[in-house]
Amino acid sequence: VVTALLGALLVVVYWAIERLAARVGTRGSLQWAMAVGLIGMVLRLAIVVGGLVTIALVDRPGFVDAIVSFVVVYTIYLGVRLWRFPVLSTAAPNGRALTRRHRGVR
Repeated sequence: VVTALLGALLVVVYWAIERLAARVGTRGSLQWAMAVGLIGMVLRLAIVVGGLVTIALVDRPGFVDAIVSFVVVYTIYLGVRLWRFPVLSTAAPNGRALTRRHRGVR
């Protein structure tokens, strides 16, 4: 149970770093935003992989529980994120509907 909770906690840490990078990245130039985004991606990947490797070294039988709980919670996280902020929306950022002229789906 503990390793499953740790696997789910890795998703929460992943989300927190993503939110922090998104907030910090909006304060500055485009180069700053790209640097913060890249550093955020590397940091998230390093923490997730490092956390899973640490779990595997400490509790080998519980590693499978950690992986499964990480994948399940991460899938739920992605589903909620896509439901809340649809990527393939038919509206432009200004709220107007896209037309054929703008190569939008209509």
